[in-house]
Amino acid sequence: MKIQRDLTTTLYILASGVYLIVGARSFARAPDTPETGYFYLIGLITWVVATLVWMQQSQSQVSSESDAEDEGEETLGSQRAARISYLMSIGFMSMCSVDATFSITEGTWSSRIVPICQFVSATITPCLFLHCFLIFPSEKQFVQRHTWLLKLLYIPGITLCLVISFFYLRGHSYTREFFMIQLSPVESITTGFLFAYSIAGQLLLLHTCFAAPSASQRRQARWLLLGIAAGTLPQAIFTTIPRVWEVSIPYVRFSAYTLCLIPICYVIAIIRHRLMNTELIINRSVVYMLVSGFALGIYLLSIQGLTMFFHTAGRSRTVTAISVLIAAVLFAPAKTRIQKLIDRAFDREAYNYRQTLLTLSQTLHSILDLEILVDTLLRQVTKAIHISRGVVMYRVSGYFESKYSKENESNPFSEEGAQFVPEAVIGIDAPPDGLPLTLSTSLLERLQKAEKPLDFSDQPLDSELIHFASSESVGTFVDFIQSAVWIPFVTRTKENENLVGLLILGQKSSEEPYTQADLALLGTLAHQGATAIENAMLYAQLSARTEAMETARQQLMVTYLDTYGGTVPKATSGELVSDFNNIATALKETYDQLKQLDTLKSQFLDNVSHELRTPLTHIKGFVDNLLDGVGGGLSDKQASYLLRVKNNCDRLIRLINDLLDLSQIESGKISLQLEPRQLYPILDGAIAGIQPIADRKDIQINLDCPIDVVALVDADKMGQIITNLLDNAIKYSENGRDVGVSVTTLSDQMLQICVEDMGIGISQAELDFIFDRFHRVADSKSGGIGLGLPIVKNLVELHGGEVWAESQLGKGSRFYLTLKGSA
Repeated sequence: MKIQRDLTTTLYILASGVYLIVGARSFARAPDTPETGYFYLIGLITWVVATLVWMQQSQSQVSSESDAEDEGEETLGSQRAARISYLMSIGFMSMCSVDATFSITEGTWSSRIVPICQFVSATITPCLFLHCFLIFPSEKQFVQRHTWLLKLLYIPGITLCLVISFFYLRGHSYTREFFMIQLSPVESITTGFLFAYSIAGQLLLLHTCFAAPSASQRRQARWLLLGIAAGTLPQAIFTTIPRVWEVSIPYVRFSAYTLCLIPICYVIAIIRHRLMNTELIINRSVVYMLVSGFALGIYLLSIQGLTMFFHTAGRSRTVTAISVLIAAVLFAPAKTRIQKLIDRAFDREAYNYRQTLLTLSQTLHSILDLEILVDTLLRQVTKAIHISRGVVMYRVSGYFESKYSKENESNPFSEEGAQFVPEAVIGIDAPPDGLPLTLSTSLLERLQKAEKPLDFSDQPLDSELIHFASSESVGTFVDFIQSAVWIPFVTRTKENENLVGLLILGQKSSEEPYTQADLALLGTLAHQGATAIENAMLYAQLSARTEAMETARQQLMVTYLDTYGGTVPKATSGELVSDFNNIATALKETYDQLKQLDTLKSQFLDNVSHELRTPLTHIKGFVDNLLDGVGGGLSDKQASYLLRVKNNCDRLIRLINDLLDLSQIESGKISLQLEPRQLYPILDGAIAGIQPIADRKDIQINLDCPIDVVALVDADKMGQIITNLLDNAIKYSENGRDVGVSVTTLSDQMLQICVEDMGIGISQAELDFIFDRFHRVADSKSGGIGLGLPIVKNLVELHGGEVWAESQLGKGSRFYLTLKGSA
């Protein structure tokens, strides 16, 4: 096999060398015409691209020879198509240099060799084109049944080549006159032959787009069709329009370069098609083709209309300039309108990556019930990415104990791998309750080390790596997970990596591959989902052990009361004490795990906050410079856009600061500098800082505080407390409703501050939760993610005080906090 491949490679290289030398010699002697250079360059680019594809596929073949039995039909088709396309590119390059060939001086050695090469290229290249699409992306069934068809399709090309060569070798010189006059009948037949084979190849490709059994093969066919359409249509349009309308289009000859899109799309179809979203690219291509056609039509109509109106020649500079201006003005609105129409035609519902991630993050960190957590997670992910089938599984052996492992003490699964139970399922029948899936050790290690989702849609997972104790009624489920995308939920510590759950998703509803945005969203979600699932499992474990401890305590009390008539002696049962000790030890271990997870979360928030705040600060600095006129004058619209960017940067910086503050407070990294300070300047400064925000809603902030009141506070943190409370009051107040801040002396050692608003109010059911992280009032339409009040609560407690709220729906709210006075 290796000797045959090396011999084939050597022959290909020799043939390439001959064609390159002949082509270069012909091109060097060609007339100095731009068209010759353009087409020869296109042919050369096609040859280079085909060479790269062929070399890449050859390397893939060498690397997979050790496992040739598992080599798929699609891979073999790509490798064979790469070899054929390489030969086809040589022929195409030779055909592109036909003008250079006509200029060769008679009597030279190339005057005999070059024409023969030209005949072979013109007649065999169409056969190679059709042959390529008969075996790519996979060999057609009728070709597999009748292999002689591949040989038969070369007979017309070989026959035409022999006929042309016969006439040439009879003594005629190879000139444009010989080709156009004396070979006119044969040339017509050759043109028809080329057209017929090209149409047949494209029809085969179109059939593959709709009838191929594999979604991967359909994507490859779409890429090739896209390349052929994008490569040939512009040249056809820009060549036909000047002849029909008798209008000159500047630089029309450059439209030939779009032919380079054909080999480029071919490369993507063979090598990189899985990483591209053809639906989106076709969408954008159609939009820009239609918009370009619209602009060109407006340009031509403007020329005709202005020429008739001004009675001037169609090539007048004034008419041309006005026509270009009209087309440019109408381009943007036309693009917007056409984009909406095409989006509606493609039924494209793109999601906002950042908004989806923020929504999922808030959801994951606010649910502690494992069952609700995984069900919510699966439904939101499948809805966001438009997936019809999916399952979330969590680990039940090797890391956590659960009801499944306890109820199935005699289960036959090996403990070498990990066992997972489906908890939430959409679009697929799950295995019977209590029947876990066992992963082999090798697959478990692969999932734990994976940095991104694993896609098994094109290469199904080996069935030996997964195992169910019973094969009954799990066949469909096994087939699904073998060809799905696996997103591992892994928690990482310095010592080890633990796989706590799996999110397994099927194909998208559009049958398109997952885009880079999809994979990025799922990868980010995997990190957050792992922490959320582990927290929920630890919470469930802690609750179960707490309940068991309480039950054991009650049983112990009943036993002793029954035995001794209500008197509990000092001596206790050793067995019961041992039970208590075991429960207490397990409870401490669980607490330590929760504490470690909380520390990791705080470290993660610290790192992310710092990494986000630095670029945002730079962006804000540059925007401020632009608004100050450092880069020159700005129009009103530009200034308005920059002001929006500045406001959003400020909002994001405040959000990041809140996250960082809360993380540092909860981790004990913040220490207060408590000292006796007058409250009035602190409160007045906080009000002055937030008054511009209140002015937007026509809200006046009133301060009622004696000037000589002194409290034991940290001035900076006290200002932050009042600012957060005022910001909250302004958000939930209607326009024109005042907000008040008052200070009351309760005793020599205690002060009370009240922030009162006349806003929408808070229901009694929600008052107990308003100081929880990420909690927001249900009827709120304001921004924010619910961090202001938790920060207030933590800072007040660090001051040694308390904070609470009183409110009624529709009558406003009062937030009270107490501080230590300084007599």
